[in-house]
Amino acid sequence: MNHIITGRLAIALGVTAMALGTVSCKDEPDKYEHTDGTPVIEYVRSTDPAAADSLLSGAFLSNTVCLVGQNLRAIHELYFNDQKAVLNTSLITDNHLIVTLPSQIPAKVTDNLYMVNYSGDTIPYPFKSLVPAPKAATMSCEWAPAGSTAVIYGDFFVNDPSMEMTVTDAAGNQAEITALEQTKLTITIPDNWEPGYLNLTSIYGKSKSKFRYKDNLNILFDFDGSHGAVAGGHGWHNAKVYADLSAEGVPEVTPIDGSFMAFGVTAAWSADGWGAGEDDGHLEYWPEDTPENPSLSSMPDFADILKRNDWTELQVKFEMCVPAARPWKSTAMSMMFTPSSVVHYANNANNYYLYESGVWEGVGYPRAFYQPYADLKDSGFNFNTNDEWITVSMPLSAFRFNRNGGALTELYNKNSFDGFTIVFAGGDEGADCEPIICVDNIRVVPIE
Repeated sequence: MNHIITGRLAIALGVTAMALGTVSCKDEPDKYEHTDGTPVIEYVRSTDPAAADSLLSGAFLSNTVCLVGQNLRAIHELYFNDQKAVLNTSLITDNHLIVTLPSQIPAKVTDNLYMVNYSGDTIPYPFKSLVPAPKAATMSCEWAPAGSTAVIYGDFFVNDPSMEMTVTDAAGNQAEITALEQTKLTITIPDNWEPGYLNLTSIYGKSKSKFRYKDNLNILFDFDGSHGAVAGGHGWHNAKVYADLSAEGVPEVTPIDGSFMAFGVTAAWSADGWGAGEDDGHLEYWPEDTPENPSLSSMPDFADILKRNDWTELQVKFEMCVPAARPWKSTAMSMMFTPSSVVHYANNANNYYLYESGVWEGVGYPRAFYQPYADLKDSGFNFNTNDEWITVSMPLSAFRFNRNGGALTELYNKNSFDGFTIVFAGGDEGADCEPIICVDNIRVVPIE
């Protein structure tokens, strides 16, 4: 009895070894030589050892399968429907051919794969290329306001004459899709969208996004108290918070969710990455264990997340706007969490932790560097978000460097997340600039 099995992306070592073990020994045993004649497929199976005995009548796009038959080295080209597969001769013998289905959705569905031999003959074999349900991995701005345009990135986005693709919130309110590609959807945000996961439906199935629209799961800093989070910093540099930037001559920056913090408004930064302004280049939060300034890890949502997840399974997210008139060209955003044993407002607050590269009480000073300008040398390091807000994500596993960019061996543990610091210092050299970098809704959430 045939079963449709999805298979796994990883190639099973046992299957590979068996396939390679049948190559005959010659003077050049590693040299691949094709054969003439007609290839014959007897059956297709999974490369997953746990499912190797199951015969496949189809597999999902991007999955790996093993063709079993005769004279398979006579296959010169291989197509699944109208999509050409990439052949690796190291994984082809007379009797086995391991191949990954193309990721592109077929334009013409015939439910066949096609072998083309070296004489140009085409030999069909019945095999279905299964398209998964749409997958929404990220959103250009998770806090995009009603009426604005946002982009959802993922895969397997497709319209069908018999069924248009849809994107809705949990209540079923539908967004207008203004542009569609297989890996990118452009939508207009409805007036009535509710916070939470989005639902995507196509002819191939229904799925839930891996992000939340207007994600408010664990906002640590909202800069206005609107989400029960911290309204600013608490240290030597408390954060410069704005309702808008009209008075600063940048009216094109409009708030996305109430007040926001802005870096660099009054300071010029040098190309070498160490010229960020003292007041305009810092956000320091030193906990005091008071209701107004608690340890971040004691906030209910964060405490629950730390209880349910290892810290390596978490990510920092925030919304950011860099206006086109004030682009970011140098100096990395350095982010770090700190335990109360190292930094505490009442007892031992100091700025040494910003500069130390060693280990203190077994915790160390790991930080992450975010520097999107660094890859834009050809455009003068000119990074901006075109006056729009975007969502930035960084896994906590990226928090692993000292202030000079050297790798640290001792990283975080679950007791490391009491305080938080952003300082603009270091990073790759860029160009002199006078940037404005606006940030809102700093949060820590699980990676999904």
